[in-house]
Amino acid sequence: MIVKKSKKIARHVRHNRVRAVVEGTSARPRLAVYRSNKHISAQIIDDEKQITLVSASTFENGSKFENGSNVEAAKQVGATVAKRALEKGGRRDIFLGTRECPAYIEPGDMSEPGYYDDKGTLSFGLMYHSLCYPNQNDEGNLYSRFWHPQMENGIIHFCRPEECENTIFLRKGTKKELSNIPILGVDKEELLSGYQEGGELQ
Repeated sequence: MIVKKSKKIARHVRHNRVRAVVEGTSARPRLAVYRSNKHISAQIIDDEKQITLVSASTFENGSKFENGSNVEAAKQVGATVAKRALEKGGRRDIFLGTRECPAYIEPGDMSEPGYYDDKGTLSFGLMYHSLCYPNQNDEGNLYSRFWHPQMENGIIHFCRPEECENTIFLRKGTKKELSNIPILGVDKEELLSGYQEGGELQ
């Protein structure tokens, strides 16, 4: 039997999975983006204080976009929320691993050959990969993960967090309780209500 989950349930599952490991703070708030068929919205959130610092959307008063979910509308919303965040007093540079390695990001043209396409294997040594949060390990502590990235003819294949061979203990942590978040397992009958065999709505 093939069961097709509704978009709403799938969105809640993705949201709960991300929120289990991502938390916005006053120093480093969280950016939440929602896109529907007609509109797009963005919020910068401080989860510690449970407040939205700034927001922007295409359904605000004075919005000039007939189709609020296209690329131009997304650019406008992104620019607006960034401007409001700066006016609010927040700014963080984009960097690679540490703030001593600033980064400039722009879309790449993959149709033309790159400089490193025929350079073979290049090793970058030991580099920071990601954080391992208390909810992601049995000890309930905060760790930093490190790996040895290599570039193969211009392409770096990032390993999954659990594949990192080196970890460093940062501090003791506390696992977050998610009892107040309605998470349903795949074995719950509520997920299957309204569906019949073949994934069609009854």
